[in-house]
Amino acid sequence: MFDTEIDPELLLQIKYVYDYVKLETTFPSYATKEEMENYKAPTLLFAAENDVFFPAKKVVPRARNIFLSLSKTVTLNNASHFQNDKNLKIIIEEIEKFF
Repeated sequence: MFDTEIDPELLLQIKYVYDYVKLETTFPSYATKEEMENYKAPTLLFAAENDVFFPAKKVVPRARNIFLSLSKTVTLNNASHFQNDKNLKIIIEEIEKFF
């Protein structure tokens, strides 16, 4: 889930999530193209290439199919579920450009 050193406090928070929260183990299927057909807002999507929960190779095609207003997708290469400082900088820059 990480591609960088882990802050011990963050690691403890993640441990608590896994110990005390029931997580979905399947890819979410609650948004359909029909349900989102009236959603018209410009949309920016970030996806991490190596995300163990939501890998970009699955998320991006599905999002393109469901969100007709998807304006831009950004795949964070060699990235995992939690982002490092380099990727956070990319995310912030892309959000600023988007708005």
